[in-house]
Amino acid sequence: MSARTWRTPIVILSCATLILLLSFGARQTYGLYLAPISEIQGWEIGIFSFAMALQTLIWGLSQPFWGNIADRFGAGRVVSAGLILYSIGLWMMAQSTTPFGITISTGLVTGLGMSATSFPIILAVVGRSVSEKRRSMFLGIASAGGSSGMVIVVPF
Repeated sequence: MSARTWRTPIVILSCATLILLLSFGARQTYGLYLAPISEIQGWEIGIFSFAMALQTLIWGLSQPFWGNIADRFGAGRVVSAGLILYSIGLWMMAQSTTPFGITISTGLVTGLGMSATSFPIILAVVGRSVSEKRRSMFLGIASAGGSSGMVIVVPF
């Protein structure tokens, strides 16, 4: 597949929607794990809740950082780094047995990964790929991907 073929607006929209669907879908499952993880580990609910709150804070605060890197090195590299960080964070979360481990994995690492794979980076790419006439529709479809992830991924 040549560079020209895979950079069509429909392919970019499809990939963007899938990335948002998976990243937001996975994030929305954390609430389901709050009580079971806390109970299995013998922690108070506040420990995992703090890790999730830290993730949300890191997610928001690191977006300008990722945007700057995307401007310098390209959105593809940022999203790739984000997917790697997100995957490492999820793996670390599964291995965590201490409050510190769950805070670093869930709060810091997945927060950074989530930030690099969320709306500012993805929607900038989608917006640049289409004409002004079709931009609103494409941005709406990609954004709906994140919301769809909450419905599609959470039950599984």
